[in-house]
Amino acid sequence: AAQGSNEVGVFGALRCVRDEIGLPVVVVNPDCIENEETPDELRESSTRVVRIRKRHLTACQFPPVVYDANGAVSKPPEWK
Repeated sequence: AAQGSNEVGVFGALRCVRDEIGLPVVVVNPDCIENEETPDELRESSTRVVRIRKRHLTACQFPPVVYDANGAVSKPPEWK
């Protein structure tokens, strides 16, 4: 399983995946260097913490507007 944020509210679910289901859990942290700013709850609930650089994350985003069978779909302006 992978957690792609720094949100600590899911640490219980991550711990369940790791301990009860037996799958590795990787926290992909876009905000910091491994183990320096990752919240303790996430570090302790995961198998591994990795950093993703913001420029790589930005390069993987959808464009501001995409089109489907119903027309244009826009992401909110605050999503950069």
